[in-house]
Amino acid sequence: MPAMITRRRSVMAGAIAVASSSCLAAARSAMAAEPDMGLRTPLPTQAPMTEALADLGNVKLWYWDTGGSGEVVVFLHPGSGSAEFFPYQQPAFAKVLRR
Repeated sequence: MPAMITRRRSVMAGAIAVASSSCLAAARSAMAAEPDMGLRTPLPTQAPMTEALADLGNVKLWYWDTGGSGEVVVFLHPGSGSAEFFPYQQPAFAKVLRR
């Protein structure tokens, strides 16, 4: 490979590394000043709903129902989770008439 191309590549790689490290340094200092900054997305206004516990024999299932005439949408969470996973989705689905 000609020396000029090799030199150009190493100069560009160095410039990219410097730009990346300065961006990372800025992000690190912002996170150090406020470590939970990314966890503060406000909850949207929730649609009116009813909450109940459905007794399905040997299983009790807690649910929300926003009413409406649309299809029922069932959100599932892992065993270690809870309905606290879904407050961001609830208003969006209720808006398009999903229960």
